[in-house]
Amino acid sequence: MPGEQEPPPYEVLAALVASLRRELAEMAGVLARARTELAGARERTAGLEARRNQNPRNSSKPPSGEGLARPAPKPRSLRKPGGRKPGGQDGHKGAALTQAARPDREIRHEPACRGRCGTGLADRPVTAVERRQVFDLQPVRAEVTGHQLIERECGCGYRTKATAPAGAEAPVQYGPRIAAVIVCLYAGQFLSKDRTAQALAELSGIPLSSGTVAALTARAAGQPASYRGMLTQLRDLGLPMRTARNSALRQLVLQVPAPVIAGALGFHHTTTTRQHINAGATWSQYAANRDRDWEGGIRLCASSATYWPPQESESPR
Repeated sequence: MPGEQEPPPYEVLAALVASLRRELAEMAGVLARARTELAGARERTAGLEARRNQNPRNSSKPPSGEGLARPAPKPRSLRKPGGRKPGGQDGHKGAALTQAARPDREIRHEPACRGRCGTGLADRPVTAVERRQVFDLQPVRAEVTGHQLIERECGCGYRTKATAPAGAEAPVQYGPRIAAVIVCLYAGQFLSKDRTAQALAELSGIPLSSGTVAALTARAAGQPASYRGMLTQLRDLGLPMRTARNSALRQLVLQVPAPVIAGALGFHHTTTTRQHINAGATWSQYAANRDRDWEGGIRLCASSATYWPPQESESPR
């Protein structure tokens, strides 16, 4: 059509496309360099921020580096002051180490050098003695006790062997003192089985395993204190046994009938009845104490399971 421009020739378009491609490649290179510089700038910024946030609490900087920007110290404890002075309070019984009146052994130390004039001091009088004491433990070592069970033959040909004492039931075993130390460390001081075995092995040279610690602790738990042992301990504490027993019985008969207490604790019925009367209990109408079975002239108390002959003034119902 007249007035329309003719398209540029192919050579012009090819040159334009090549020029645009070169510019695009240059811009891609510029963008890559800009990205690299941006990454470096970000890395430097992060390093500067990390240095700025460093302080003596999170780095090796000295405390003086903070200057006036040092924050106020936080309180170590949230407890409010109670008004008492620090240290031991009035009336507190101390536990300081004091010298013993009679030490286990004493060692005399003579002056090694001569006097000022150079003469000997061996035969000179003693003018003063300064006493010093050192508290220490004796060397801990295992003591092995051998038990020989003798066997003898009678004239009739029968052989009799001695009985092993208590605590020597096996050919080789640990003694009660070692078991007590193990229980103290494991159950009292809350050490682990491995640390208990290691501590005892290092202190006394006795080879132990964690299984041995567990076995001896379980064995000790199954052996409660005997009656005489408990009685001795309570007496050492200054507790009157007879008074404590009577007080406990009086409290019990105020809550439970006397025949029931006699049957449950193994006391004689007269003992609990006497405590019942002394305590002023009101169990005289208790059915188990009044209803009795009569068989062959023998009275049976249903609650205490105690048999005794009836009195002459009583008759079977």
